[in-house]
Amino acid sequence: MFRIGFGQRIRPFVDDELRAAAAAEATGDPVAGFRHLERAHVLGQASTIQHVRAHYHMLMWGVRQRSVSEVTGQVLRVIVAAMKTAIKRVPVGNTGGSNVGPFQAMPVPKDLAAIIARASVGPPVRVLTAVLIVTTLFSASGSTIPPRDVRRVMIGDPDIAYYFEIQEAA
Repeated sequence: MFRIGFGQRIRPFVDDELRAAAAAEATGDPVAGFRHLERAHVLGQASTIQHVRAHYHMLMWGVRQRSVSEVTGQVLRVIVAAMKTAIKRVPVGNTGGSNVGPFQAMPVPKDLAAIIARASVGPPVRVLTAVLIVTTLFSASGSTIPPRDVRRVMIGDPDIAYYFEIQEAA
């Protein structure tokens, strides 16, 4: 069984914000770049990997801007993000910069809330497509379905999951 969780579903959106941050900084607007890093943080903070990635990029931003306060704040936040996210203890909506308290909850912008909601439930289309293609290929070739442990596919977080059982062709 393999699992596609929130972290994998939110990653493309976090990546978009990280790219936008790099583009803004490359055009000489580090403040706009940091706003995109904050958006990446809000999107990814429910996933340990994405949360730590956002803080890492904020840390690197602080290094490039020679901001001692941001670098110091982000070093601590990278460590705390790795620990607190894993046990689901993060302040929702917090933008992640050293200019805000690390445990301060903040409102989530509507556009980000919609993205988070979509990533929180439902299987991604590309995984369903892959399951359908694999099933079709095995059926068409007359081959047997892969071993039992590969048949069950769970898509979603443990609390909200979608299960698909791949049946052998009769």
